[in-house]
Amino acid sequence: MKKVFFIIFMLLSLNSLSAKRAAPKEVQSIEYQGLRYVVIEWGWEVDIRQNGGIIEIWDIEKNILIKRKIIYKIRYNPFLERDVQDIFITKLEISEKGDFLIITDEKERIYYMNLRNFKVHRKRE
Repeated sequence: MKKVFFIIFMLLSLNSLSAKRAAPKEVQSIEYQGLRYVVIEWGWEVDIRQNGGIIEIWDIEKNILIKRKIIYKIRYNPFLERDVQDIFITKLEISEKGDFLIITDEKERIYYMNLRNFKVHRKRE
């Protein structure tokens, strides 16, 4: 009987270990026209109920936070571990014309944030 409990315990332990994921790679912030665009990985730490998909916009000269923007929402399945459902931003760049911040996530989805009004839309394939 002890062997059965031990085997069940080990299988459950292995299952929970396999669900963990590595921390996201750091994404370099971008400075453009007096503003700094910073990727925030850990939204739960700043009272946003998701990890990933968050940008902070800072005034460089005044060193003040202008806006915290959710680029995309993550819908968590309550029956799965939350950490394996996080979707992080992997790349930031300024568009050629300088009118959009281009944001890429881990699923290779591309979002455009208008730099004048901070509205976001997703590139459709």
